[in-house]
Parts: sequence; C-alpha cells; structure tokens
Amino acid sequence: MNPMQKELERFMEPEQISYMAWALHQGKGVYFYGAEGTGKSYLFHLLHDIGGFNVHEPGEEDFKLHRLALFDSPLEVPPRPTGMVLIELYGGKEKDGEAVPVTKEDADAWFRASER
Repeated sequence: MNPMQKELERFMEPEQISYMAWALHQGKGVYFYGAEGTGKSYLFHLLHDIGGFNVHEPGEEDFKLHRLALFDSPLEVPPRPTGMVLIELYGGKEKDGEAVPVTKEDADAWFRASER
C-alpha cells in the first residue's frame, strides 16, 4: 500500500479520503476542522508541506492572510468557504498504527492513483 494512503487511513475514513481526493482533483481547497488531537495539523503537514496540496487547518498563517480571517479555534470553519471543501476530523480512527515516512513521490503517486 502507498505510504500516503496508509497515513491518510490512520486519521480518516475511506469516504473522507475519496471526497478529499475528488475535491483536490477538481481544484478545490480542503479545510480540516475538528476537536484537538484528531490529526488536523499532522494531515496539513503531510498534504500541504510534503504533497504540495491545497489544504488548510485552523490557525494556519497562510490561510489567515489570504482569507483575512482569524480561525484559531479547531472547531471554527470559514463563514463562506467558496471553492473549498470542509472535512471534519473526529478521531474515530485517531492514530491507528505507527507513522510511516511519506515522500513527495509517495504523495504524487497517491494523487495519480486517486484519479481512478
């Protein structure tokens, strides 16, 4: 299994992963929200910093600057999330298993495979 897929499955349900992949293929941004400790920051780092995908999380500096809003609460969502999909992380699968390293190549392979 692709390391990126394996890491996504540690925090998200299969339906959430499919919805996120669809949104990214449509050129939409993805905004994670949910209670503390559900994996928002980890997934943000994984998808944004390593994968280069258009994802956001509460408190993210770039998001604050571009949306001119301060979303510091983990449960806050943008008031009019035009062009973006909201995905709530609720910890149902939180941190199952151990983390595996993910490379940019893994992220690219996951994205290509998710088109099918």
